[in-house]
Amino acid sequence: MRQQENYNELHAFLLVAQESSFTKAAIKLGISQSALSRSIKLLEQRLGLQLFTRTTRSLSLTHAGEALFVTAEQSFGALDKKLDELKHLRETPAGLVRISASQYAIDKVLLPKLAKFKQLYPDIELELISDTALSDIISTQFDELC
Repeated sequence: MRQQENYNELHAFLLVAQESSFTKAAIKLGISQSALSRSIKLLEQRLGLQLFTRTTRSLSLTHAGEALFVTAEQSFGALDKKLDELKHLRETPAGLVRISASQYAIDKVLLPKLAKFKQLYPDIELELISDTALSDIISTQFDELC
């Protein structure tokens, strides 16, 4: 069975590659340069590949590092985009609301309020069911009123 990847190390790798500097990447990550260097060494050991060519004055990606950089940059970018889309769901209520209520409650309480509600929350779909029987609102997936 394959070992679960450590995405923190991949993110650290991505920052080092983007910054072309362990020092700058460590500052962005809020960790020491030595801790970042150890993290990248662990990633390289786990992959069995050298990702960076290091000299005292420069840092560059190896061929394997370049391939991983392209994949990591695209993948983290796609993930960031999806997370931003999810923020929209938190900020904008959406979905189906099923309400089982008596006809009197629908006519006198709900209907007078629904026009304004639909203006405020256009992404919410309402389903009103007039039901005088006692029903299992969990199994029928209703949000019960009255």
